[in-house]
Amino acid sequence: MPPIIEFAHAGVRREGRAALTDLNLQIGDGERWVLLGRSGAGKSTALKAINRMVETSAGEVRCQGRRVLDWDPIQLRRSLGYVIQEGGLFPHFSVARNIGLLPRLLGWPEDDTRKRVAELLEAMGLEPARYAARFPHQLSGGERQRVGVARALAARPRVLLLDEPFGALDPITREEMQTLLLRLQAETGITLVLVTHDLQEALRLGTRLALLHGGRLAASGTPAEVAASQHPEARAYFRLAHPQPACPLS
Repeated sequence: MPPIIEFAHAGVRREGRAALTDLNLQIGDGERWVLLGRSGAGKSTALKAINRMVETSAGEVRCQGRRVLDWDPIQLRRSLGYVIQEGGLFPHFSVARNIGLLPRLLGWPEDDTRKRVAELLEAMGLEPARYAARFPHQLSGGERQRVGVARALAARPRVLLLDEPFGALDPITREEMQTLLLRLQAETGITLVLVTHDLQEALRLGTRLALLHGGRLAASGTPAEVAASQHPEARAYFRLAHPQPACPLS
């Protein structure tokens, strides 16, 4: 089967400099890919090139069999789930209205939208009777992120893009959200593309890793394949998985 997302020699220039250079990746339907790298490595730029929030200046990105530049940008973004830190919720919308926004924009019948909202709240561990009428400021950080994931899944996309979605959460809530994401992916078969700089998160969530450094692909493949890479950035990252004993202070 053709890849659901493909980068073919993709490059992006931002503010006069190369933010992404000659990226080649093929992401299969139902895979869990993690774009890993330090701040400024180009991982968020690569993610945003998928939903055309940034446009390529060289090569191309294909999504669901079409060049993203051939898509209408609004239709493209509506076909993809997208999650950012804190969920990116509309503060003046209730939880139910936030989750049901895209189905309503797509013209779903109101009964179907209400059922989908309730179904997703249940899947997120949020009791609809308690949470549907709340507003984002009435939720904890973890609850807001659960609502953000629910909203991204509302129209049943084939691909879910996540840009450092759990970075602002405390360690326990972060682990709970990772577990929830793995369960949802197993149940739905959705393709995940997630950005993180955290190696442990990448190893837990990714079946495939793409390690970016300076806007270029340093290594890609299974976690074991990336761990075996001799690229200096891969070796630096995977030293974190097997830290050396600390030198005693003299």
